[in-house]
Amino acid sequence: AMLSHANLIANSYQMRLWMTDAMPGREVTLAVLPLFHVYGLTMCMLTTILLAGRLVLVPRFDLDPVFAVIDEERPTLFPGVPPIYQAIVDSPRIRRHDLKSIRVCVSGAMKLPRDTQERFERTTGGRLVEGYGMTEASPATHCAPLAGPRKVGAVGLPLTGTLARIVDPDDPSVLMPVGETGELAVKGPQVFLGYWGRAADTSVITAA
Repeated sequence: AMLSHANLIANSYQMRLWMTDAMPGREVTLAVLPLFHVYGLTMCMLTTILLAGRLVLVPRFDLDPVFAVIDEERPTLFPGVPPIYQAIVDSPRIRRHDLKSIRVCVSGAMKLPRDTQERFERTTGGRLVEGYGMTEASPATHCAPLAGPRKVGAVGLPLTGTLARIVDPDDPSVLMPVGETGELAVKGPQVFLGYWGRAADTSVITAA
């Protein structure tokens, strides 16, 4: 998937705008996601740069160094995936560490279990929300609200500047009625240029 600089910067600004209470120059991002993956690149590195924040790199996820970094660096932003949050709340060592500095966590890559979400939020006092996207979208297209009401188990709303609709998988020109299952079609500035060596119509991307 070919992502342009414009795609990556657009998605970084979309996530920056989503975090309405983010404080420029004061945020500390705990980066356990690999930066060679677009999720880590955009959510950890590029968004932190836009915030003039501090990026704390952890080479790989392991509970001991992660707890040590949290104790020492006091991160405020912690993008991740459900198994990371699950491992933290399941660890008996969690009682020895203060995770209250963590305010915002965006979970991606797979469905976030409700129990994991609720336990992590009780432990940190922060907000853990679910997002949705794909590599072809730099990667985020949707995210649950970071403040106010939310629908647990849903991926949330389209990000700023993103259009989305549910279409018939057999005929993408047909919109599905509200409440019906279909294919998600997305259009926005974060949508990729196409696949390497292959022509593609990238004005809209779809996912089942």
